[in-house]
Amino acid sequence: MILSGTRSANHHRLPAAGDCADQSCNRVFERYSQLERFTDLYLPSGPADPAWILWTEAWARAPHDAEMSGFLDELMRPWYDDLAEIVQRGEQEGTFGLQVPSGDFTICFCALLDGLAMIHLNQKPYLPRERLIELAMATARAQLTPAAPSDTE
Repeated sequence: MILSGTRSANHHRLPAAGDCADQSCNRVFERYSQLERFTDLYLPSGPADPAWILWTEAWARAPHDAEMSGFLDELMRPWYDDLAEIVQRGEQEGTFGLQVPSGDFTICFCALLDGLAMIHLNQKPYLPRERLIELAMATARAQLTPAAPSDTE
């Protein structure tokens, strides 16, 4: 599982489900698991994912069609809201320490997932879906991991 692996020397290891002996550890695991599940659901299942094929068609038309642009906003709003809720809960619990405002993170993370989705739809064999999820989660951890206490405190 992505979350139980070690990260670079500059970051701490995220807990696996069996590692948790206290409530705060369980919350960390739960929030990152929710974020990974969100990422998995967001990305296309494969190059022929019908929802994503329709989405790309609508996206291509949106700059020239206000109604289509509004439709895309309606389509995306639940995704933004769900992500914002995951991040807000993590922030309230102290699991996430945002490096940017939460609204900015939500916009940027969904944009990142859109870009990774395009890579997946374009069938890049050297970038399987699992690797794209890993890349998204690495970005999320970099943006959401609370800053370490400074030595001057």
